[in-house]
Amino acid sequence: MKTLTLLFASLALGATTRVPSDGDLVAVRCGILETGTGERIEDAVILIRDGVIEDVGRHLEVPGTARVIDASDSWVTPGFVHARSRAGVDGSYSGTHPEIRISEEFYPHQRVYTDALEAGITSLVLYPTGKGAPGRSAWVKPVGDVADEMIRSDAVYLAMSVSSGSSGRKAFRDALDKGRKHLEKVKKAREKHAEALKKWEDEQKKKIKEEKDKDKKKELEKEEFKAFDEPKADESTQLAIDLVQGRLHAVVDFGRPAGLLHMDDVLEAFTEQFKETTGAELSFDFALVARSDAWRVAEQLVERGTPVLLPTDMATYPDTRHWVNGIQRLLDAGVEVALVPDGDNKLSYGHWRFELARMIGLGLDRDKAMAAITGVAARVAGLGERVGSVAEGRDGDLLIFSGDPFATDTVLETVVVDGEIAFEEETDE
Repeated sequence: MKTLTLLFASLALGATTRVPSDGDLVAVRCGILETGTGERIEDAVILIRDGVIEDVGRHLEVPGTARVIDASDSWVTPGFVHARSRAGVDGSYSGTHPEIRISEEFYPHQRVYTDALEAGITSLVLYPTGKGAPGRSAWVKPVGDVADEMIRSDAVYLAMSVSSGSSGRKAFRDALDKGRKHLEKVKKAREKHAEALKKWEDEQKKKIKEEKDKDKKKELEKEEFKAFDEPKADESTQLAIDLVQGRLHAVVDFGRPAGLLHMDDVLEAFTEQFKETTGAELSFDFALVARSDAWRVAEQLVERGTPVLLPTDMATYPDTRHWVNGIQRLLDAGVEVALVPDGDNKLSYGHWRFELARMIGLGLDRDKAMAAITGVAARVAGLGERVGSVAEGRDGDLLIFSGDPFATDTVLETVVVDGEIAFEEETDE
């Protein structure tokens, strides 16, 4: 009989693992390492120092001071990344609120985070719902006693949405327009200052020319016009400016396929107005969230060149009960796809990789399925430099399986977070 052992102070409360000390070195010996980038390495060794991957390679030398995690008979992958989760939060803030952070309502002592960990989810990005731009998401790891230990960033992507209704389109447009209006205000203020400066310079030249007293002439020559005082932006407005200048990553939910077409209409008109009123090019850095029927607008998604975040489920042909593997259709069209579970609960988390296994059996590309819940998911969330792959500089978040992760008889044996064993399945002797 197998028993589940959580290395926590409390099973239900998602307590903490030991924080690695300075210079703490962990070596993970792998039978097969799947890096999350499409590469597989047999007999790999992963060196993790202070929770961060220091080196990865085949037959690396293991220092004698390293603590060894022996997975030499197992299959190792990056920890799964849930890039759009509502686990344990319920905030909804319709309007333009980039200053709102979902982390403000985060409560760590909830069983759902332990459920996520047991299913191999080592990163969750919690987001607020609502029309327009309801707020900033938070990156959470499901280990820790308190919020400060679990929340790794309280300002990840800006959650946005656009729907086919007029109010949804207006809310999306307003979220973009807030930054544009301030930039237009700055542009007009700068132009007004330039005009005043030109007028002052002309008057000064005339005064200097007419002044007979040498000392007074020198004083006039030393005078300077007041420097430009740029209109100040409050926190919310500054974040809206960052959004339209490409410094703030957004994840936009366009809902049903028609929502993408409405979004394109809004962006086309807004882009033209932005350049006309600010004198600059719009730089809007975003990924998209869609439903399982997004394959119906695959061509438009390819043209956009942005990754798409989808639920892990099958779609049906319009007005029929015939199933279609919409995810594979998007992949075949050239769309980069990230996937999330179909719910935020123990059942959905536990079934996630098995649902993927079923879809792989129906034609879904296996390696792209793995990338969709690791590397691509991390990039969609703006966390690609930290998690989602096994590479130098990434967090030491690993899953150790008894075999191919997408084989139905494979068991998740161990979860490693920041180089520490956070969950382990043990077999009774």
